Amino acid sequence: MHLMGAALKECPSVERDLGYPPPLTPTSQIVGAQAVFNALAGERYQIISREVTDYIAGKYGRPPGRVSTELLAKVVAGKEPGYSIRAGQLADPGDWEKAAARRGGSQVAGGVYRYVGPGGVLSRTWPPGTAVLWVVFLLGVFLLLYYGRYVS
Repeated sequence: MHLMGAALKECPSVERDLGYPPPLTPTSQIVGAQAVFNALAGERYQIISREVTDYIAGKYGRPPGRVSTELLAKVVAGKEPGYSIRAGQLADPGDWEKAAARRGGSQVAGGVYRYVGPGGVLSRTWPPGTAVLWVVFLLGVFLLLYYGRYVS
């Protein structure tokens, strides 16, 4: 319990070192866990979690800010991080089929995969983030239609 204060003080430093990742799951958990590791070890980045390594290597996408050069040197050791690829491109297409087979292989899941899976139509043709805007738009339309009848 005496390391709780040290871990809390370490969080902003880890956040800065990682290029200010969004304070949402999973990156908020990655920052918090790394801050705890730093507090437990008594030395910064003596223990580096696999998630921090994956984040710096680009498996969570491009960080919003600059990653600390010292941390980059420790994690990727002279290699350039792969920020040019989308995280979805790293997914194994076989995982989707295995999950669908466990669930009974529904046709709906197959249709969704065909359009939004790693090799799907939308993932190849839409720029990253566009799908999110459409989801927000459609959710807004649904909410207006659903709750609009109660307003009048």
